[in-house]
Amino acid sequence: MSLQCLKCLPRLLLAALCLTVLFPCSGLLAQDSEKAYSPDSLPMEVGQEPLIFRLRRGTAATDDAERWARAHTEENIRKIAESGEKFFYTHFYKGFGFQAEKEEMDLTVQTAAWARKYGMQAGVYFQWGSVVWETFLQENPRAKDWVLLDRDGHPVRINYGHYYWRYLPDLRSPEYMHWYKETVLRYCIEKVKPRYIFLDNVAENPPVSWQPLHNRYWVEGFRDYLRTNYTAEQRKEMLGYSSVDYVLPPYWEWENDKVVNDPIMQRWIDFRCKSVTDAVAETCRFIKSLDSTIAVGVNIHEISRENRAITGIDPVAVCNRTGVDAWSGEIWDEAELTPEGVLISPIREYKACRTLKVAFQSGGRGPLGRAVKMAFSYRLRIPGGGYLGAPGRASYLNGPSPNDKFYQYVDYYRDTESVADVAVLHSYPSLAYNSFDPLASTIGFEQTLIQAKVPFDIIFEENLKDLSKYKVLVLANTECMADSEIAAVRAFVRNGGALVATGSASLYNQWRRPRPEFGLGDVLGLTREEARKTFDSYQISDAVSTWVGAAGLYAKRGAFGKGRAVYIPRVIPAYQGTTVRMNLPVNWPELEEAVRWAAGGEFSVRVQAPLTVVMNLYRKKEKDQMILHLVNFKPDLIREIPVELNIPSGKKVRSVTLISTDREGTQPVNFSVDKAVLNFRVPQLQLYDMLVIQLG
Repeated sequence: MSLQCLKCLPRLLLAALCLTVLFPCSGLLAQDSEKAYSPDSLPMEVGQEPLIFRLRRGTAATDDAERWARAHTEENIRKIAESGEKFFYTHFYKGFGFQAEKEEMDLTVQTAAWARKYGMQAGVYFQWGSVVWETFLQENPRAKDWVLLDRDGHPVRINYGHYYWRYLPDLRSPEYMHWYKETVLRYCIEKVKPRYIFLDNVAENPPVSWQPLHNRYWVEGFRDYLRTNYTAEQRKEMLGYSSVDYVLPPYWEWENDKVVNDPIMQRWIDFRCKSVTDAVAETCRFIKSLDSTIAVGVNIHEISRENRAITGIDPVAVCNRTGVDAWSGEIWDEAELTPEGVLISPIREYKACRTLKVAFQSGGRGPLGRAVKMAFSYRLRIPGGGYLGAPGRASYLNGPSPNDKFYQYVDYYRDTESVADVAVLHSYPSLAYNSFDPLASTIGFEQTLIQAKVPFDIIFEENLKDLSKYKVLVLANTECMADSEIAAVRAFVRNGGALVATGSASLYNQWRRPRPEFGLGDVLGLTREEARKTFDSYQISDAVSTWVGAAGLYAKRGAFGKGRAVYIPRVIPAYQGTTVRMNLPVNWPELEEAVRWAAGGEFSVRVQAPLTVVMNLYRKKEKDQMILHLVNFKPDLIREIPVELNIPSGKKVRSVTLISTDREGTQPVNFSVDKAVLNFRVPQLQLYDMLVIQLG
């Protein structure tokens, strides 16, 4: 496949090419080859897309069939291995059907055998969320009952591109799931013996909410869900009646109404998320029942650009209740600093994955993207040995990476835990039932913490049970909170923690029903009427662009029990419209100051560097080390960066060592200690520095 043809691939189809795996046989980080290869010379890229798909899509070049044959020769596979690759990632199933793709499946069986012969492990691509009707129905006449139908009884096609010939399978259909598992998955696992299976288009099924599904498994399944998950009394409290025998999947114009108060629509959103989660779990159980050492990745997109629940995805459920080992996205593969000065990255996804204990397999494209991945990616130890989430990628066409010289430092990236003073809550009902304000506030607040270099984690409702690790909890317009969650936050602050809340935080219950007062009003010292008046003045004030030096002008601060609490009326976006972006909020200085005050004036690490520099701090207890990562999004050289770091109780600092993509080898760094605070200066930062603090 030529580079020109490669550029024609949609971003979605390129996303999985960024998969990175670390295997113990290499002893190194998954790596780029030492040179960029000509598309007409060996080794040639094999990739995730079978030839049948390229032909049907209409993007195949005249010589694609010839080049495809050359790519699948033993000579090519041997040269891939000789180039330094330890992981061979290739196509297996694209949704055309078993017979339609068997010839190319058998090519994968052979190439995977050659890959193992030459010391590589194999990973394969599986289409999970679509079928190609033209061929699939021909070999499966019953498949007419295996695709999703809209309210008019028409098959639902995949909702991106011009793929009118790709339909969405019914993942609630026992017949379809049995066929998928026993026909294509079993054949792959028994013949290819892969170490990694990537399930694509998980986030495309079921479709967005304005396409209600009228398959019998969805209609009856939804009614059963309502009966099973809610008692008759709860249904009456929710709906005004208890019988759901005639409830149908709802129609909702999500594009025109971002807020969902309709209880049936809310439950439909929940049910679709549960249905996807259940289908992923069923698929993973089957895979691991045949080979428990296989790692499974899923494409569920990002958490930082839209309401994931509207598209049928609850990241927490998919990652923690299914057995998957990794998730991938597709948009934020490349970190960048835009001409407008907006810092774009998948940092949130990396942080969320660390909390959920799964690897984030996207990202790492380009020198800056790989630097961000080195600084933030969670390395997941997988069954059978090895790691997912290492810096680098699976495709060897990308040329050399800045982390090639870091192979000898691989141990610093393994088995670490974050050092974070602040936790930002991602609330499922808040983000699911309001598609703009809570997400925009959360992303904006996180952007402030990222660029202000405040150490923080992303957490979810289940993490509220134990907040002892953190000094501060941030509820950025976290509208919907259950009584039990409010009680957990109240106890956290009463016992000495701190809370920073904005907007309508805790004003609604878990069904988005408004409370007469804030659920955390006693903690914040705030009434609903006071908040309304403050919000109105805050929104129209001429001071919205002059917070520096005037922090707290509208914020309400106070004590509660042994802790502190701050309320700020809004996280003010620096953009127009309802598309969530990563701009720093207009009032970011006030947000930073509020968190700093709540934390008692200081954080575990203080790095004095421009807003275009981001940092991450880890603790590696096994080796008694703290590891500070710095990434510069702007290509300007920065010298003498002051760093202060709190030394863990009972520890002494033995050494500080600088390791950088900008220079060879290691460099000792002079330091001093004053009252359990480590002080040093980073000599210079161009792209990426890692500071290893050896304790003792």
